[in-house]
Amino acid sequence: MSAHYFLGFHADITVREKAVQMQHKLQAADYFRHLTGPQDFHVTLLFLGGWVQGRREKLWTQLQDKQLPAFSLTFSRYAVFGRSERPRVLFLRPDPEGALDEIYQTVIREAARLDFPVPARGYHPHLTLAKKAGKRPFPEPVYGDMEPVTMPVQKLTLYKVRPESNPRYQAEKTIDLGERR
Repeated sequence: MSAHYFLGFHADITVREKAVQMQHKLQAADYFRHLTGPQDFHVTLLFLGGWVQGRREKLWTQLQDKQLPAFSLTFSRYAVFGRSERPRVLFLRPDPEGALDEIYQTVIREAARLDFPVPARGYHPHLTLAKKAGKRPFPEPVYGDMEPVTMPVQKLTLYKVRPESNPRYQAEKTIDLGERR
């Protein structure tokens, strides 16, 4: 089986601490089979899977040549993907951010030029707290507010997925993002 990769943004310490607090507050361990470890908290930009190495490397080179802006993400809500009583994923949802959308559109455009199959579903940025519903129904509302936490985003990272390791996501390469807006 070939290794899988994705592009994303690593969560800083303040967001990691808030994410762990939310895992405890929502008792995620009681309702999900897998909790994300603090060292693995991130926001995925684009999942590349086992996409051909040469094309993945070419995409990375093209992204290095772009002027991608630095920005900040604020998380003020949690939410779920899937059925409300047994959701597939519990996550923190960032507030809308124009620079994130701009970077996503740039990445998708460059990937499409290299024949990457552009995702049919829209982009839904999130930071996964837990996944794989357990046997007990999740009792919390599917959306909820939390005390906001903000992090600067100054690097785009190419991650390699290592399912049997801890941390599961290994940073392979990074690109420094441009001037903050």
